[in-house]
Amino acid sequence: MDYSKKKLALFWVFGGLTSSIVGVVPSVIYWSNAHPEWKLDILGEIVASSIMLPIGWFFCAVIPMSFPSSAMSWLSIGAFVWAFKVGRVTPLYISYVACLVFGAFWPKAFWAMMSV
Repeated sequence: MDYSKKKLALFWVFGGLTSSIVGVVPSVIYWSNAHPEWKLDILGEIVASSIMLPIGWFFCAVIPMSFPSSAMSWLSIGAFVWAFKVGRVTPLYISYVACLVFGAFWPKAFWAMMSV
């Protein structure tokens, strides 16, 4: 089934944001348990990292903060362009997985950016 460009863009934005947030949650929990000396407020860090996801996604696409974050940003963009060309939602699944991996690496990059 062919989708309009507007629908594909909405699928990409909301699906990518949702999968990134799903990636942020276990990452923050992991880092808070791996480094108890950091004394992280888990809920606060999940909210802060999730709020900054869209800005961080574009930031990592332009300025590489970490290789996985930048690579997943560009993979997501590539899958989005591919979905636009074929007019189907199937390539967006690659984008969703890339956003999930980006979300897993984003909190560490976000903390590094905020500590500077």
